[in-house]
Amino acid sequence: MSTFDCIIIGGGPGGYVAAIRAAQLGLKTAVVERAHMGGQCLNWGCIPSKALMESAKLFERVGQARNFGVEGVDPTALRFNWKKAVSRKDKIVLKLVRGVEFLMKKNQVEVVKGEAAVESASRVRVGERLLETRHILLATGATPPMDELAHLPADLVKSVPAFFALEELPQPILVWGANGAACETALMLRLSGHAVRLASSTPELLSFLDHDLRDYVVKRLQKLGIPLQLGVEAPVMEAGGQLRVGDQSFPCALVVNCADRLPVVPELGTLRPATDSRGFMQVDSHGRTSVPGLYAAGDVTGLLWAQAASAQGTAAVFHMAGKENPVDVGRIPVNLYLDPEIASVGMTEEQVKAMGLPYRKGEFSLSVNGKALAEGNTEGFVKVLATEPYGEVVGVHVVAADATDLIAEAVAHMKLEATLEDVAGVIHAHPTLSEAFWEASFDALERPLHK
Repeated sequence: MSTFDCIIIGGGPGGYVAAIRAAQLGLKTAVVERAHMGGQCLNWGCIPSKALMESAKLFERVGQARNFGVEGVDPTALRFNWKKAVSRKDKIVLKLVRGVEFLMKKNQVEVVKGEAAVESASRVRVGERLLETRHILLATGATPPMDELAHLPADLVKSVPAFFALEELPQPILVWGANGAACETALMLRLSGHAVRLASSTPELLSFLDHDLRDYVVKRLQKLGIPLQLGVEAPVMEAGGQLRVGDQSFPCALVVNCADRLPVVPELGTLRPATDSRGFMQVDSHGRTSVPGLYAAGDVTGLLWAQAASAQGTAAVFHMAGKENPVDVGRIPVNLYLDPEIASVGMTEEQVKAMGLPYRKGEFSLSVNGKALAEGNTEGFVKVLATEPYGEVVGVHVVAADATDLIAEAVAHMKLEATLEDVAGVIHAHPTLSEAFWEASFDALERPLHK
């Protein structure tokens, strides 16, 4: 029997980051992974989807070359080679997965391949091998259920991993879902010239976002000609071979399942950690479940973002090592790789209102931002929310070409409990998109500069 201080089940951004930090904290650590290190994020989620999105965005941008004074590019001659885009994606994924494998060796983390079964809070079985431990961290992720699409022909419906593995894409395509992955997939397909529509039984698109961001995404998808059907029943295959969604029938060659994900929970024996109504593990700020010695991080807890997984996993192993590094879930940024990108941190305007808090709001459009104009990326805005009486920044919501990078400044300010005056007092380089955050803060203070 092998003995460890910490066994982590799942090698994604929650598991492998936690493993590195656990080893650095002096804990003898093992990671159990049934497929590939890097988990869903590196292999089938964050990284491959962003690689394909960049190919699609470049394809769309090259068609606008003439607007930038670049001649000789015939937009009608452009073709998107899906096979080559997938090949590029695969190379990026392989490089990152190998990098994670190297980090496991560098930090002397043992990687155990196979399916984990938790026999007790101190014992894990992987095949014939029994592992003893003082602590267990579940970082097993989440996956879209097939329930709503199970009645459709099996060769019509693809999971996201199967979709990303296709060498050729049939058309037209239906993306089923109303979350970030669904919007990213639909937008990537449209920008790369594919016929696509988006539908879901969920009545609202991106319900977790501030209303201004939600409204923007809906308008953006509609502007690009992506039909939206929300709050409809699951698709039905008609006798004539067409797919019917709601009151509309249309030809469809492929359905991509991007339904809301549900937790992947390993066999837990007699352990019964507390969960919410959907089965996600309930944890505290240290990642502890209701079972002593059993921790959880990432998608399996319902926080469906890689950065949340890494933060929770790190908090968990710090606690295992007798140290304090709790996670403040209210300051975990949200990022969507659309075109332009979407990013958010903290409270939405609806949440601030629901709590009855007096607040200030500032907004600044990128249509008058110097760098955005120079780059030809003027779609978007920055919205800042701050509560009275001190003007503490409690929410920042961004639509911009580099929103997922810009949001880091807002996260830093909020971690330090900065006020609008603090943000306004920071000198921002010019010309940069980050000036929009600065300008939005001035707007909230009723002292706008360029508005």
